[in-house]
Amino acid sequence: MHIVHVLTRLTKGGSEENTMATATWQARAGHSVTVIHGGKADRLWETRWPSGVERIALPDLVAPLS
Repeated sequence: MHIVHVLTRLTKGGSEENTMATATWQARAGHSVTVIHGGKADRLWETRWPSGVERIALPDLVAPLS
């Protein structure tokens, strides 16, 4: 299964940490996982990006979504 998570920003915070933990688990379970995020990612994610999770940055993706 291909699972896609969409975040309007990728900062160091509760919802982002939860999404990344879920994406990591899904990738380890054998799923194809992609995280799409808006804006510039927090530097934390440059060193902690999970193996097996594809990352797509879309700077124009901002909150609120319409």
